[in-house]
Amino acid sequence: MDIDRFIVRHFLPSDFSAESPITVNAWESIFSGFRSQLGEEIYSFFYDGWEKRKFDEFGNSMLESSQDGNAFSIIDSQNGTVVAMGSFCIRDGSGIIESNAVHPDYRGHGIGTVLYRTLLEKMNALSLRDALVTTGLDDAHTGARKTYERVGFQPFSKQSVYFRNNEITAFPALTENKVYTFQRISDPILFSLENLFGGMDKTVIHNIIENPHSITYVLLCGEKPMCVGSWHIGSLQKKQYGQIDLLLWDDAFSAMHMQKHLLQDMLSRNIRFSKTSLTLKDANTEERKMYENAGFLHSISSVTYKMNLR
Repeated sequence: MDIDRFIVRHFLPSDFSAESPITVNAWESIFSGFRSQLGEEIYSFFYDGWEKRKFDEFGNSMLESSQDGNAFSIIDSQNGTVVAMGSFCIRDGSGIIESNAVHPDYRGHGIGTVLYRTLLEKMNALSLRDALVTTGLDDAHTGARKTYERVGFQPFSKQSVYFRNNEITAFPALTENKVYTFQRISDPILFSLENLFGGMDKTVIHNIIENPHSITYVLLCGEKPMCVGSWHIGSLQKKQYGQIDLLLWDDAFSAMHMQKHLLQDMLSRNIRFSKTSLTLKDANTEERKMYENAGFLHSISSVTYKMNLR
């Protein structure tokens, strides 16, 4: 297939339609993989109806970015087919590539490479500091990862979202001579627990805790704070789930007690499913094992790529 037959131009709203294979069909293999990774119950809870959500998310990002001229389409000049679309937004001097896709019938011909180079050229023209893009680590994203690396992106960080069925997954029994108590806390109390912060960014912690939906506890051994944990109720198509946002601990055993308390708190509010996000790095191997031991047995992993533009 001759790459010269394809034309790159700015995105037009008419390029995006429910009938286009780019808008939904391009994602089917990805979500099929999610179903295999997560099992039917967790997949159905979190991803049923993904077609409409993905369609809306993709369409909105293309339309919003097109207002600033940062959304592009690639057209097959022989038949007028829109074969690829992609966009980026700007955040703190970085260009963030958002949802992008290549028509399933046109993959493997270098069209993705043309699309990403177009986005990068526009970022360079805007004198942005760097470019970032996040994609999956599963087999369905293998082609995307290879294309990002081909145009010069390098892996920057890896993340996993862990999922749990709170009703059927038992928490391991905990035995300890220490007597622990839990206290619901507010922002001022949290900021007095200096020994739990280490080198963590207090602004990030503050943003989590001041969220009106956050439910935060401190675990005490006598009067000594041992662990801080926070979660909030998320909503997905009128269904509620629990999201663990923060877990800071003095020792791993106290963290496991806090995990159990947060999960029991969710169940007391009839929250059936929960999830949490972790950065994948050697330094938090213990943390990952702790979540897995607590019954977060299913996960979806992704990688963020970065390219310096200056």
